[in-house]
Amino acid sequence: MLGKSHLTALYCVVRAILYPGTHIVVVSGIKAQALEIISSKIAEFKLNCPNIDLEISDLRPNLQDARVDFHNGSWIKVVAASDNARGIRAHVLLVDEFRMVNEDTIRTVLRKFLTASRRPGFVDKLLPDGTMPYATYEEPNTEIYLSSSWLFNCCAS
Repeated sequence: MLGKSHLTALYCVVRAILYPGTHIVVVSGIKAQALEIISSKIAEFKLNCPNIDLEISDLRPNLQDARVDFHNGSWIKVVAASDNARGIRAHVLLVDEFRMVNEDTIRTVLRKFLTASRRPGFVDKLLPDGTMPYATYEEPNTEIYLSSSWLFNCCAS
């Protein structure tokens, strides 16, 4: 099945593997819903794809500390969409069913996760001539907002 959760979980795994040291936070109005990306989708990838299994060092699909750790320093965490989530830093913020998350929480708490950019290894590469041509490179952080279609009666009296 190729639904939005499946494709998003695949994106998160590919991003975590191809961009070492990437920190991804998955948030939803209900933490258990965000947990589905790890406990169902990523766990399925790990089980059915030997190469993905080799990249993952730890997969914890429990509600208290849901996370996927990769050998290259990347991780994917599930966090509740609340004021208690302050202090986490990430490069990718994924908000599942964002219409169920308070807009104020997104603005004042969740977006604050994206304060630090990922710093790839090549940025500090010193060339033989003594220059660092990529020293000013800054990788942009990413926000992803997902939602199912939502129908409402716009013409009701």
